[in-house]
Formats: sequence, structure tokens, C-alpha cells
Amino acid sequence: MTAKPLKQAILPAIRLTVLLLFGAVSAFADCPNKVRPPAGDPLHMLALGDSIMWGQGLKQDRKFWWRVKCWLEEKTERQVVEKVVAHSGAHLDNSQTTPPRFTSNDGEVNLPFPTVNQQLDQVLKFYGNDRLNVDLVLVNGCINDVDVSNLLDATTAHEWLRGRVTTACRTGMHALLRRIATSFPNAQVLVPG
Repeated sequence: MTAKPLKQAILPAIRLTVLLLFGAVSAFADCPNKVRPPAGDPLHMLALGDSIMWGQGLKQDRKFWWRVKCWLEEKTERQVVEKVVAHSGAHLDNSQTTPPRFTSNDGEVNLPFPTVNQQLDQVLKFYGNDRLNVDLVLVNGCINDVDVSNLLDATTAHEWLRGRVTTACRTGMHALLRRIATSFPNAQVLVPG
């Protein structure tokens, strides 16, 4: 192949790569500062859960809940007021866990407490009667109740693992979702993953 046909073959690929890179960069940009006033009352978004919802190790503008907030602001032209109580290591409940010797207000610190159910208790106190104004609840959890090391351990008995997953991820999550739906009757509830 001569230089001219090679150049003609490579240029479209380079153009496509540059276009995709610019698209990827803009997709992860910060929320744009709104110059115009919001179109209506703010939306209220709540994030409960573990490291996935918190965004373990990520800068704020890369976290899942932040990207949802930005997307909602862009699409609705309304301000989104977020309340994030998710943190790394959170369990759904405390039935399998003993309380830690210390606590932290930093979501990056991997602790089982407060559990996702305790996070819900906290935000119910925080919102009080304003809980009816919450529009969106993002929630995840249960992997810490199962413990990833049990999933990766080839010697873990399948029956035990199946029972643990059923208890945490079906029974525990269903109970939590019922509590959330009852506590925030006007909110859409989203469980990603």
C-alpha cells in the first residue's frame, strides 16, 4: 500500500476517534452553570446506599448521583436539590454486623453503619413533613451483606451463598423498598444495577 491510499484509509479513522473522544469528554463535564432562572420549583433527590451510590473513589462530577442530578437539571431546566447519605461499606440492615468501634462522616470510609435502613431513618428525621416533596429516591445495596469475598471464594457453598443472596438481595431489599415507597409516597424510586 502506498502512502496516499494509506493516508486516505487512516484519516477517517482518526477523525472518528477524535469525534468520539470529544463526545466522551463532554458527556462527563461538570453540570453547566445555569444562567437563566430555574423553570419551576426545585426537584428533590435523595441517594441512599453503599459505595456504588456514593461513588467510591470518584470525584464528585463523576459520581452516579451527580450525573443524574446534572441530567435532570438539563432536561427539566429545574434546580435539583440533592441529599446524599450513601456511603462505602453500608449494609442493608444490622442483622449480620456488629457495630464498629468508630464512625465517620466521610462517605469514602468503608463502614457497615449506618446501614441503608438507618440512612432512611436519618433522612426521615431530616425531611419531616417535607418528605412529601421528595421527587426521586436513588437506592442500592445488599452486596456488602453478601460480602464480595464470599462471591470470589471458590470454596463458598452454593447453598449458603444462594440463601445469603435471597435474604439480603430479595427479602432485605424488598422490605427496604416498601419502607421507602411508604415514607416518600410522591417519589419515583430507582434501584440501579
